[in-house]
Amino acid sequence: MPESAGGAVVDDGSRRDELERLQRAEAQLAAIASTTRDLLEVQDATAMLQRIVDRVHELAGADVTYLSVYDVDSDELFVRAVRGSRSGRFLGMRVPAGVGVASLAVRTRSAQSVADYDELGALPRDHQIDEIVGAEGIHAILGAPLLAAGEVLGVLFVANRAARRFDEEDSSLLTAFADHAAIVLRIAGVLDALTASRHEAEAARERAERLAADTLSASRLHGELTGLIVGGGGQADVLAALAVALERPIWAEDLHGEPLWGTPRLGARDARAELALAVSHSAATGRVSVLGGGPVRATITVLGAGQRIGAVHIGGVTPLSELQRRTLERTAQILALVTMQRNAVSDAEERVRGELVLDLLDSADAEAAVRRARQRGVAVDRPWSTVAVSVAESERSRAAARLRQLRGALVSIAPDGCAVLVPEGEAQRAASTVRSLLEGLPAVVVAEPVATLAGAQSGMRAAVRAARLLRGLGIDDAATTAVELGPYAAMFDDDGARARAFIDASIGAVLGWDARRGTELGATLAALLEAQGSAVSAARVLRVHVSTVKQRAARLRSLLGEDWDAPEPRFRVEVAIRLHRALQGLERTRSTPGM
Repeated sequence: MPESAGGAVVDDGSRRDELERLQRAEAQLAAIASTTRDLLEVQDATAMLQRIVDRVHELAGADVTYLSVYDVDSDELFVRAVRGSRSGRFLGMRVPAGVGVASLAVRTRSAQSVADYDELGALPRDHQIDEIVGAEGIHAILGAPLLAAGEVLGVLFVANRAARRFDEEDSSLLTAFADHAAIVLRIAGVLDALTASRHEAEAARERAERLAADTLSASRLHGELTGLIVGGGGQADVLAALAVALERPIWAEDLHGEPLWGTPRLGARDARAELALAVSHSAATGRVSVLGGGPVRATITVLGAGQRIGAVHIGGVTPLSELQRRTLERTAQILALVTMQRNAVSDAEERVRGELVLDLLDSADAEAAVRRARQRGVAVDRPWSTVAVSVAESERSRAAARLRQLRGALVSIAPDGCAVLVPEGEAQRAASTVRSLLEGLPAVVVAEPVATLAGAQSGMRAAVRAARLLRGLGIDDAATTAVELGPYAAMFDDDGARARAFIDASIGAVLGWDARRGTELGATLAALLEAQGSAVSAARVLRVHVSTVKQRAARLRSLLGEDWDAPEPRFRVEVAIRLHRALQGLERTRSTPGM
């Protein structure tokens, strides 16, 4: 054994232990210094905490190393970083307040340890934590609190799967790294606050930019709308300007829900019901009504003189801003002014034109009425069609509004519905055109052509008589000409009930037989009348054998009487069968497009 200069013997083993301790201390200092440098570049707190756990794990020679972060709101610790776990259950493990070594370290603000977890003593325990620790086979645990300005931010742990006692050097090393971890968490908190502040500042800047853009757009829209009103712009001009200003799809409808501008995209019945409720709410408040979602984002009811004029619906992906809502409400007011102004002019014009219609149809001096019409620029000398429209009283105003869309027509509400003068010499075409404008409204439309407006009175009388006849016969939806029904209207004095009774009395037995048995006696009767009683000619028209016609003729005599083809009875039967066939033709027009 070697001697020292003073004669003392130096133990080689002690010298090696001291050397290893110094080397370990040097490595620990180097790791702490490296970690200190890392703190200057903290960007990802989670990655930095994991790096600290990894270095402690290597330097301390621990089996498991983990770091728990303290949550003030729940008063619990949550494992954020771990190294050496076998089960993987450590990460995210929750440590309730007052449990185990962690709670003791938090309470004392100093490093705490237990040599054997199975002998935890009086420290409170948690069943789930015991289960995780048991699954890992851990016995010895050392924990150091993460402190910053006296505030506990978490706890850093090292653990061994064999029982052992941790010394002061172990506690000092772990405390040093715990202090670094506390700095990381504090920096992360500051960075989070800075990030939140930056996001808030960016959001505020975006809101300010949107507000400035909306304000500029609203200002431009106001100027544009002012120019439109001064320049005599209409509803379409106002709505187009609004759509451009809001950069959103716009749809508008009138009082009856019919489209005025744009194409509605409503979809399901529920969406339509929600929109109807929103329109009603807007009408009651005078403000924009916001919808929950779907193709329509908001709606505003257009009100004029306290009355609903229509509604404007706004689409788009995002909700409307407050300024956009106010812009929409101001635009609705302008739209109401434009609409009321247009309606006032239109009403005045239509009143004059309606008076002109009544003048032409009812004036005792027809020539004077025609002269007044000519003075107003009406082409009185061209062919026209007088059209009688028989429609329910509750629908007459609506029907008249639609009929006024017919270019060049003169329209007036009349006792039975509407009286229309159409600059069209072909009566059936005029009747079909008028009927198409009334789609959805049950109406009987009868037209009578006149060479000039000088014949308007007689033409309208014929059309009205035919329309009344059809109504009396139970026809409530048709488009035809007076020439088809004029003779019958004159014969029965417009009395449809009399005409129906005449048909029943004359050929009711034949029609009843066909209805019950599915035969064609009515068609055979009509063919025999056309063929002047010739069975051969009738068979050719009906495309049946002559004997079949003769058999049917015998049945007709049993139903109508042996002398039905005598001059007087024959005349009555022929009138009845012709009127019946005319009515059948009108029934077929109900399902014909455009009629």
